[in-house]
Amino acid sequence: MHQNKFFPLVLIGNSILLFIVLFLLCKNWQYINIHEREFRVQKEIQSLEGIVREDVYEEKSPDGKNTLTLYEVVDIPEIDNFIAIKERTSKIEKYIFVSDFRDGFPKWLGNEHIFFTSYCGSSCQGIYLVNVFSKETRQGVLSYMINEDNKPVYTHFRDWFGHEFRFDGWVAEISSDTIRDETYLIFYMIDDNGKSIGQKKFLYTGNELKEK
Repeated sequence: MHQNKFFPLVLIGNSILLFIVLFLLCKNWQYINIHEREFRVQKEIQSLEGIVREDVYEEKSPDGKNTLTLYEVVDIPEIDNFIAIKERTSKIEKYIFVSDFRDGFPKWLGNEHIFFTSYCGSSCQGIYLVNVFSKETRQGVLSYMINEDNKPVYTHFRDWFGHEFRFDGWVAEISSDTIRDETYLIFYMIDDNGKSIGQKKFLYTGNELKEK
């Protein structure tokens, strides 16, 4: 009789332990995935000096001091595109990231960071944040969800700092804006029929996204 009472407690304990192990594995997988890409990126950047390149996209920082450029390397198939930052006064240009051909165009988020989307599956998007000076890289994820019982579709957003948000609709486009020294990350939202349903804004403080 005592053993029968003890058996469910063992099952509960094992279940909790399994959940903790899976959670840690998922966190470690994301950590490994980011740092494996960072290692590959830095290795490829070392081989970019002197190559023939074509500029695909260009954008000035909000303060006008730096310009980001997305370059395409036509003659080297193993390198798709790479991102460079040029200081407008000194004209010094630094390569900061080698991007996959499925990555979106990089855009400024304030004067020290850029962001761009990356491929992660048919119903999600990765979103990278890169410090243009230190080259520190963070990754977030946008997951596009479908509700049952004809409820509106929604987006689950895990940001660069581990915080999670949920909001109606799917993200069609992402941009940023700087207004009176405040920087905003802006999602342009659509419903499942492709109709615009407005914007979702986040205030970017440099170490946090605040939902507006």
